[in-house]
Amino acid sequence: MSADEQDRPRATWRRRLLRGLLQGVLPLAVLAGAAAIVYTLMSSQPSSERAPERSEPARLVETVTVTRSDRTATVQAWGEVIPADSVQVAPRVGGEIVDVADDLEPGGRVRKGQVLARVDDSDYKVALRQARTELAKARAALRIEQGNQKVAETEAELLDQQLSEQERDLVLRQPQLQQARADVDAAQAAVEDAELDLQRTRVHAPFDAVVQSVSVDVGSQVSAGTTIAELIATDRYFVELAVPAAKLRWIEARQSSRGPGSRVQLANPSVWGEGRTRTGEVVRVRPDLSEQGRMARVLVEVTDPLDQQPPMLVGSYLRGRIAGDRLEQVVALDRAYLRESDSVWVMTGDGRLEIRAVEIAYRGPEEVYVSVGLGDGDRVITSEIATPTNGMKLRTRGDEGQQGNDAAGSGAV
Repeated sequence: MSADEQDRPRATWRRRLLRGLLQGVLPLAVLAGAAAIVYTLMSSQPSSERAPERSEPARLVETVTVTRSDRTATVQAWGEVIPADSVQVAPRVGGEIVDVADDLEPGGRVRKGQVLARVDDSDYKVALRQARTELAKARAALRIEQGNQKVAETEAELLDQQLSEQERDLVLRQPQLQQARADVDAAQAAVEDAELDLQRTRVHAPFDAVVQSVSVDVGSQVSAGTTIAELIATDRYFVELAVPAAKLRWIEARQSSRGPGSRVQLANPSVWGEGRTRTGEVVRVRPDLSEQGRMARVLVEVTDPLDQQPPMLVGSYLRGRIAGDRLEQVVALDRAYLRESDSVWVMTGDGRLEIRAVEIAYRGPEEVYVSVGLGDGDRVITSEIATPTNGMKLRTRGDEGQQGNDAAGSGAV
């Protein structure tokens, strides 16, 4: 074998080794060069052109600053106007109705003692004359018997006989005298009864009232006890308010030993208009709960319901605000600002959100009174936050204005 033939395999092996090295090392060299170029470019950028770090944005909120003060627990309830006193008027004697007062019609106003209707009194006048006649007869019979007794006494003295007590009474006609006196008493009672019946032919109003209904007219035949009209006293009305039983502890009913009851402001906006109210007083609480809703029923007394403005009508549905007990040093907060689980959102002095638990002394229809958890000067957040988190940054429009003023001041020469 020649020398050229011996060197040919070695040359082939060298070429293969060189090709393998190039295929493995060349890609690594390219990557290293690219990394070096990128690093050089990043390092050579001016610092002012580097992307700034992202800071946490502050949420824009609205707040209200709260203070502690004494407040009155107000219980809101609705109820119906009902009569405090009402009566069904009826004659106590029967007969024909011969006269009816002009005011005796639904809605009419009548005064205490006013004659509302009159029953025909002809028969009752006759009965009175007859009773008086019988009385006169009885009195005459008594005088006759008294004369007979004197005669009997004279005869008994002339006989001069020893008589027993019983025999002497018989001789002196004591039983006859007692009977005559009893007849006079009975006749006198009959006269008085006839006089009463005659008086009862006139039906009087028992108190100042408004007429609710009338069931007779001139010519009607009535018997004793027949209702001729229904009257409602006008000196006072009741408003029966439905109140949750749990809120009764805030309400005081009138008691002679403890003074007046809780004051109540009554309103009927749809009828009286906005801003017009009447004032009443809680006089008592019914002893049972209503069948519907199991609510306590509080009776509020309103005096002169028709004579003052605005007038109250029986059956009206009113809103009542009952002034209950007084609460000392609490924070009044709109119910909308009370968050889940009796908490409030407070903006701290460094502009952070604090979700703070509070204690509620009273829950009213529009406000709650916070006894623990808020103090003077706390800023309660009134706007909504989508995802509230303790410690999140906050800002207000007032803060933005202050920042603008600070920037303008720092730029002044």
